[in-house]
Amino acid sequence: MDTEELKLNIPLEQQRQTVKGAARILGMNRTTFIRNYLQTGKVSKSVYDQGKEYIDLLELVRVFGAEKVLSGVRDLVHDGRNELRATGSDVSEHVRTHSESAIELKVENASLKAEIQGLKNLLEERQARIQEKESLLQKQQENLTRMQYLLEDKQKVKVTTEKHSSFLAKLKHLFS
Repeated sequence: MDTEELKLNIPLEQQRQTVKGAARILGMNRTTFIRNYLQTGKVSKSVYDQGKEYIDLLELVRVFGAEKVLSGVRDLVHDGRNELRATGSDVSEHVRTHSESAIELKVENASLKAEIQGLKNLLEERQARIQEKESLLQKQQENLTRMQYLLEDKQKVKVTTEKHSSFLAKLKHLFS
């Protein structure tokens, strides 16, 4: 999900985290974060105009969930170690005061959107399964109808064969 689309009430560059900032939000060592999440591709980095790499807050929400990211952001805000800017500079008092609630709402919104998308995907999968089962049921119905025709034809042949056998027996009796 594009961060610009969410229109967080904090400047876009503050939504961009350095590797160190992302690791601190998650409460883990920078090296561990790189080894376990960046190098494995579980978390992706982006590049903005100046060619600098960053990790978007919403990418962290996607991977770790809203609660963990919000908790980490709150801890950093309350501890005075807030590194919401990709440049690593201090966040102004205005941003500190308003960003926590804005981030919380936007992260919750992103989490709900992800949940809705998951439910939509589940619904699509179930609808596809229903269509497959309906198709299978229709084929089985067609096979049943064919089998009924075959049984009717077999019964007609049996009756016809019995009539012919009876007729042949009478002829045989007449000529014997």
